[in-house]
Amino acid sequence: MLIPPRIAALACWSTLGLLLACRSSSGGPAGSASTPCGDYFDAINANPCGTGPTLPDAETARLRSRFEQVCASYTTLPGSQITGEDIESCAAAIQAGGCAAEGTTPEVCNVLGTLPAGGACNENFQCQSGVCFQTATVGEAGPALDDCGKCQMVPGVGQSCTTNCAPGAACDTSMTPPTCVAVTQVAAGATCNGTTTVCGAGFYCDSGGTCAALLATGQACGSNGPCAPPATCLGQTCQAPGATGAACGLDSDCAAGLGCGVGSMTCGPVVWASAGQPCGDLTRCLVGSCNYPMCPSVIGDGQACSPDDASSTCDTFSQCTGGACVLDDSAACL
Repeated sequence: MLIPPRIAALACWSTLGLLLACRSSSGGPAGSASTPCGDYFDAINANPCGTGPTLPDAETARLRSRFEQVCASYTTLPGSQITGEDIESCAAAIQAGGCAAEGTTPEVCNVLGTLPAGGACNENFQCQSGVCFQTATVGEAGPALDDCGKCQMVPGVGQSCTTNCAPGAACDTSMTPPTCVAVTQVAAGATCNGTTTVCGAGFYCDSGGTCAALLATGQACGSNGPCAPPATCLGQTCQAPGATGAACGLDSDCAAGLGCGVGSMTCGPVVWASAGQPCGDLTRCLVGSCNYPMCPSVIGDGQACSPDDASSTCDTFSQCTGGACVLDDSAACL
């Protein structure tokens, strides 16, 4: 299915399935070599809307290098049909989408694998269905990778459904029985339902079932519809990203370089802390989550770890598996 945006696993980012909450200040570290995986990192890590905290350039460069190690496995995992060209095309499509397409997934990024239902998988893209379902909880898998799963059977176009359908399809509950139909994208002013018929970038399906333009700064929002990024809905009005001291609910409500304070719920400059340094509110940890009042110590790949120890964490793109920190996708699930 989707070439996985694993960068969203960064502790300083929240998961919207991909809501990026901290970015680098540019498309990529200065002097970084262009590779498919590096370009994909740069595309996901870019900040086209100019909101939220910005990681230090040195940390961005370090994470880019680690991500390239993980991404190198995407083409070699069992069942994967991803090529370097696929990754490059996905990166280019994300960059071309700009701010208006933030949070959406370009169709070119959807790549299906060859593993049948029941096949062991690390990632969605290894499966024919595009769905790798993790059945084990953390710590339950023993020596196996904690993110190992099984390819799940998902109904395709024309098959009956309850909720989920294969990539590119949606469950039409108005049919008897409910049936998976191909999702179609329509233009401004066209009829839509938000599930099987969706609006293109820059538009949303309004309460009347019509594709309407996203709301501009200063317009009433909420039940009236979503704001055009980077504007956000605060006090039922679309507002531009806030400066220091502005009210916020999420980091993305704040201007570039600023974050939303956990306690104050106002925008302010983010300070980055290393392992063992004090953290809290707008002082964020470069690696891992704040274990108040200190950032956790960081355990290197291959070193002993315990998933129950909140005072330490594996490095970004690594997880505690079988008593040691293991780089994501460094071994195929069996």
